[in-house]
Order: sequence, then structure tokens, then C-alpha cells
Amino acid sequence: MIRGTGCAIPSDTQIAAKWVRGTQAIESLRQEATMYDNDLRPLQGSSVPTFFGMFTGVHDGVDLGCLVLEWCPGNDPVADGKPTDDVLHMRAQAVRSLHDAGVHHGQLYEHPNALCISDGRHFLRAKDGTIRIVDFQRATRHHCVYRSDEIEGYGSFDSSECQELAFAAEYSHRAYMEGQLQSIPWNAF
Repeated sequence: MIRGTGCAIPSDTQIAAKWVRGTQAIESLRQEATMYDNDLRPLQGSSVPTFFGMFTGVHDGVDLGCLVLEWCPGNDPVADGKPTDDVLHMRAQAVRSLHDAGVHHGQLYEHPNALCISDGRHFLRAKDGTIRIVDFQRATRHHCVYRSDEIEGYGSFDSSECQELAFAAEYSHRAYMEGQLQSIPWNAF
């Protein structure tokens, strides 16, 4: 038996199901569901996928959990194995919207001088062409010291105050400076 909360999925909607097993993994998934259901609610369908619910159950003695989200069919287009300028700009905008909503993802940019190798799997392209950020199991509430309107000039603020937002702006800024993006390691997973 699987039980869950709040799942009203229109019949023509494609979904993604994120399955986990074990009590510790279920608690982590529950934290992600709580973020979607609360802090990320205003961003659903724009910067994050639409959240349809979380389900838990036991099958053959194994505790299972399932998060049901909007299906995002693909990764970003890349040029020469790296994200394009437009893609990095859209990613920076999505990260800004997270921080405006008071959420720190925690896994987007793990290294200050290189795009994290896991970076590509957290940014997906929705059917409408916009970027969705996924995987909020390590996300935390965050009072960002910057507002989106204060950092339009990418890289023009002190990165020690909010590293995740600074990295997003820096990578977008590098994308607009010819040749600099090519030196950044990239793995699109």
C-alpha cells in the first residue's frame, strides 16, 4: 500500500517520480517535499518543477518514498560541451529567484573557480523552454543579503556574503566574456 498527500495531477500531465528506499532516505525526501510545499510553492512551474505530492509505503518489508513532480524532458543545449551564454543567464536568473524566495539550494556550485561536476543535473529544461532547478534534499532556508535588482551587473557584489548567488552571477558573467567560459570544466551528466 502506498499513501500520500496532495496529488491532483491533470490527466494529460507527464510526471517524474523520484523513488527512495529506507527511513533515512525517506526523511531526506520528506525535507525536499516540505521545501516544495512551502518555500518553493511560489516558484513552482517557473524556476522549480510543479510539485504534485509525496507518497510513502512499505513493499516486501522495505520502506519506500516517492516524490511526484512535473516532468522536465531535458538538459540544456551546450556548445562545444559547455552551456551556452543564454543557458547560463537563465540559470543565474533561476538561482536568483530561489534566493529571493529565501532558499539556498546547497548543491549547485560546490567549487568557487569551476562549475561543479554535478551542476548539470540540477538544472533541467521544462517543456516550455524555461529552466527548472531540482533536488532540494539539502536545501535550507536562507536570508539572502542581496535582492535580484541589486545584482544585475553580474559579479558586481561581494561573493563572501552569498556564495551560491555569487557563483551563479560569476558564471553568467564569464559566459558573456569571450573565451573565459571555455576554461571552466563542465560535465553535463
